[in-house]
Amino acid sequence: MWYIILLFIPIFYYIYSLRQRIASGLQNELKLFNHISALEAKMTELTDEISGYKDQNSRMEDMQRRLLTEQERMSDSQSKQEQQIAKRANEIAEAYLQKEEKRIRADAVEKSKSVVQGKVTENLIPYFDVCQYNPRDMRFFGSPLDFIIFDGLDEGVMRKIVFVEVKTGKSKLSGREKLVKKCITDKLIEYEIWTI
Repeated sequence: MWYIILLFIPIFYYIYSLRQRIASGLQNELKLFNHISALEAKMTELTDEISGYKDQNSRMEDMQRRLLTEQERMSDSQSKQEQQIAKRANEIAEAYLQKEEKRIRADAVEKSKSVVQGKVTENLIPYFDVCQYNPRDMRFFGSPLDFIIFDGLDEGVMRKIVFVEVKTGKSKLSGREKLVKKCITDKLIEYEIWTI
């Protein structure tokens, strides 16, 4: 009878560990879904921002129409020399408006690209080749740090704790991120247990 019990112990242990791995996988999928939802919200926010730039462009076009109307009204009462000056001023204003519109549009596109690229990269970095840690040891934190890595936790042998901030392109640490980095490098870190 006891040998039957010994035979079932590894089977129960295997079923238990398989169940734990499935639960962990479902949690990771849920986290990924939440990250994707957050990215969609950010994209909506960026779309609204671009819409604001379009409104700005509309105001500039309205200003240009008013300027043309004013020029036509003035041409009836001004001398030929004044008309030439007004025409030149209109050309300069039009060139300036076109230049500013291009700059604003280019700036908006670049900012939105950088933000979206950064957010996508932050969420997918555990699965890139550049990541040398087990994705199961990584916990997404978001702000003011992107990840906290408990190296070896999944294996049951803790080697170290790593704080990670993901940056893309030419982006630099924000003021708050610099403060966190200073605390970490100065070893101003504590471990507390809160019993409630």
